[in-house]
Parts: sequence; C-alpha cells; structure tokens
Amino acid sequence: MKKSLFFLALLAAVASKAQWTNNYAVNTIASDASVLASNSQTTSDGKTYLSYWVSKPAPEYFKLYVQLLDENGNKLFGPTGMEVHAGGDFPLNMSSYTSIYNTAIDSNNNFYIAFMETGGSQRGFVHKISPAGTELWGSDGLPLGNAAYFPKVFTDKNSSNVYVSSFQNGLGVLGKYDASKTLLWPATQTIPAPVSYNVTSLGEGAVLSDGSFLALFHAKTAITTSNSNFFAQRYNSTTGAPMLAAPTKISDRTTFSNTNYTCVQDNDVLYLGYSGANSSRTDSFLQKIAADGSIPWGINGVDFATTNQYFEFNTSIAMNSGSNYIWALSRLTSSGQGSIGSFVQKFDKNTGARLLSDSAQEIYPVTPTSKQPTSTLKMLGEKPVFATIDSNYNGANATTISLTILNENTPSTFIIPGGSVGVGTSAFAKGNIYLNKGLNNQFIVTWTENRTGITSPYAQNYDFSSFLSTNDLVKNDKNDLSVYPNPVRSVLHIQSKEDISSLTIYNTAGQLINASKETRQLDFSSFEKGVYWVRILDKKGNESTKKVIKN
Repeated sequence: MKKSLFFLALLAAVASKAQWTNNYAVNTIASDASVLASNSQTTSDGKTYLSYWVSKPAPEYFKLYVQLLDENGNKLFGPTGMEVHAGGDFPLNMSSYTSIYNTAIDSNNNFYIAFMETGGSQRGFVHKISPAGTELWGSDGLPLGNAAYFPKVFTDKNSSNVYVSSFQNGLGVLGKYDASKTLLWPATQTIPAPVSYNVTSLGEGAVLSDGSFLALFHAKTAITTSNSNFFAQRYNSTTGAPMLAAPTKISDRTTFSNTNYTCVQDNDVLYLGYSGANSSRTDSFLQKIAADGSIPWGINGVDFATTNQYFEFNTSIAMNSGSNYIWALSRLTSSGQGSIGSFVQKFDKNTGARLLSDSAQEIYPVTPTSKQPTSTLKMLGEKPVFATIDSNYNGANATTISLTILNENTPSTFIIPGGSVGVGTSAFAKGNIYLNKGLNNQFIVTWTENRTGITSPYAQNYDFSSFLSTNDLVKNDKNDLSVYPNPVRSVLHIQSKEDISSLTIYNTAGQLINASKETRQLDFSSFEKGVYWVRILDKKGNESTKKVIKN
C-alpha cells in the first residue's frame, strides 16, 4: 500500500512539473519579463533556448536575456531567464534594442548569441552559454571591436571550433576561434570586394569536413544600399587564407544583405535557397555550390517555378539527412501582393530537377484570406513541416499560428484533416515566430504576444505521431529491443538484450507521465486510452523511443 501511495505521489509530482499544454489558446510562457525581439533554437536532447531583450531603467535601457526550456517546457534559467553580459568589464551601451542578432548551437548544446550595441561605440560581442547556464566565454564574451555590425556565428559539427563574422569598415570580417575563444588564425580575414563592387558582408556559410569555411557573401556597390549579389569564397582552416583564386558569383539576381537566407549542407556541398529580383519580378531559386566554389547548375541555380504566374518570396529550404531530395517553401503573391499563398517544390539534389511540375505545388492558394508561411521549413523524416499565419496579417491584427505536415510523395494530400493544426490560437497579434524540430516527432514553436499588457515569449510543442504510420515514426534505435503487447491494456513488457537503466513515459503533448528505473515492465492500467511514448535507456547509454497505444 505504501509503495502504491508513493508511486501515485511521484506520478502527481512529475506531472505537476510539466509545462507543455495541449490548450493551444493558453500555451507556455517562457519568461515572466516583458520582452522584445525573441529568438529560439532547439538542442539535440529536446531543450529550447530563447533569447530576448528586456527593457530596463536608464542608463541601461535594454539588457539581453536567455531562457532554456527543458523537454517538458519547464524554465531552467529561472522565471525571467539569465542575463547575458552581466557584471562584465565592458557594460553594454544599448540606447535601443535590436532584432538584428544571431544565434547558433554547437554539438555540445552550447548556445551562442552574437549582437552589437546600439549606442556608444557600437561594439560587437559573442557569448557562449552552456545548458547549465554558465557563461563559458566569461561575462564579457568575445569582443569583436567597435562598429562590428551584423555579427554571426557558424558552428562546426566535427569540433568545438566556431567561425565568427561581422561587418566592419565596409567589408566582411571572418575569424576562427577555439572553445576558449582563442583566435586560431594569425589574424582575422577581411572579405575583399569583387571587381565592380565596393562593399562585402557575410551572409551564409558552413564549415566543411576539413575544417575550412565555405562563405556565401553579399557584394554591394555602396554601403548605403541593401541591394546585393551573392558570391562564394572558401577559407583555409589553418591560415584563414582564401582558397579560391577568385570568388564565384553564384547569382546575378538582386538579393538583400540585411536578409537571412537558408542553407542546407550535404557533406561538403552547400545548397542556398533564396529569392532574387530582376527589373520586373521576384523569383525563388535553389543554388548548388561545390567545395571548389563551382556552381554545377549555373548562375542563379534552378528556378522554384517557371510559369511566372505569381511573385515568389521568402524561400526556405530543408533536407532530411542522407536524402536525395531538397524541399523548398515559398510565399507566393499576386503582383500587388494583396493576395498571398503557400507553395512548395521538391528538387533532385543531384540534377536540380523540379519534381512537382514547373508550377510548383500549391498548398494554400493565393487569396486575400489564405495562409502564408512564416519561419523556416523543417523536416520530419522525408516529410516537410512548416508554420503559417493568416495571409491578411499586418502585424497588428490577431492571427493564428498553425502547423502543416506534407506527404512526401503526394504533397497535395494533407496528412492532417483540414490541412493544418492551430498551435497558437489566442485572439492577439503575434511576432518573432520560430519553428524548431524537437525530439522524435515533436516540433516547438516560439513567438511573442501581448495578452496581458506586456509582451511575453510563448512556446508550444506539437507531436505529429498520431498522424503518422509506423514506418514514418522517427526513432533512434541503437539496441535490439521490442515492447509488447502493443496496444496494451495493463502491463507493458520491454524485451532487450541489454540491461535497462531507465524508462520514461510521455503523452502526445510531450508531458512526462511516469519515470522508472531498472525494470522491464510498465503498468499502463491507470492511464487513459490514447497514444504514449516510452523512452528506453539501457546501461550502455543506448536510447530508443517506442510508440505505445493504450486500449
């Protein structure tokens, strides 16, 4: 009897800690503070970092904060988050907040945030924060110098080194740093302007397998314009010297140096998704850049759609690791941009062939009352996932954030009845929307919203498991194990060739329901009917997740 009471008390305590909710008009508040310009990234173990500015009295005005939500949505860095650059030798001079800052996560789930002061000398900084909330580069971070605009961080999946860029004195500046923020090159490298251009700034890029860096940079004729063309250059891992005799021009369409574009890295090949304009219209493209700087698909790459019925904006690309296909999502509009819709295209990564016809695939039609994509495209296995808001959203009126998942073979056939599911349904305006991939079949959406007189950062998880077949479920089985019976009425048995260390049960909202150690049986008899996830960790560190149905 005592054991039963203890189990019930433990179950109640664990359940009470879970913050995720399936009430999509309520959601999870990530900070008690009133915030500005929120951003988010997810870790490999299902946690979610959020960064944001918090208003302070003069003379501080604004300070930068970071929050970490665990896989259940609990706040790990306190009610308001942790202050970045607190108590350093160089207090920040922030006359206003800025939405132009960059974040990244490395293979150890450390969080990098790069930003520039808006006042004083407009110094640039990069901070590195561990999942434990430690400022690994100290309270001053990595100083980038005065007038260091648009700083960015690029992590290396094969090491703890990072590349850091900024824009100084009209040119892009690039450096390689180790885990302790020591510059590994003899000096930082400036990105020279190609012939007929005067200004450069780093846009996108990636660390290649040999540690070198393939940079996709913007070249402009003047510092006062944002109009640019994309070029590629590769930088040596050891010396920082350019490795291409001359940078490769990869697009002659007009792009914008103040816009973030999406890249996909496939071994040592980079794919760039972008929208580019000519004198009469804007189109979306997918460009392929090899490690030697060559562009096998020619200048601009391949067109998202060739029918030119609509204008194509805000292109985002994604690829499932090891796949032969790259997906692209674009916001299509009428010529006057009064009507907006969502279209996708599927490309062969080797040939660039369009696989969904030359018109692309309409998901939501171009109308004044349709859905438009927001944030970036993600993948669940081979299935594209994206977030939408109402096409008539103007930044001030109420809108719903919805998620759509597509069938990879017939994307015109919706997997979710009605096409999408609303995950942020409160009747208020929303901003700073980010979609991130969580554990297994879960996705995390974050945004800012003023419901109570202050602007709060909200987060919501959603699990697509109930809409997927058994073959589609994303899992990570490193051990030969099985669970039975499934569906289960009472006791679930775990069969494994290794000793079991722990078992945890989650519902489809991602809430932790039960946790057990060193057992091969789980009692489901008291659980409600429905879908559950059982995470199994053996004593060799192998982890597997199984979908279990309770009847």
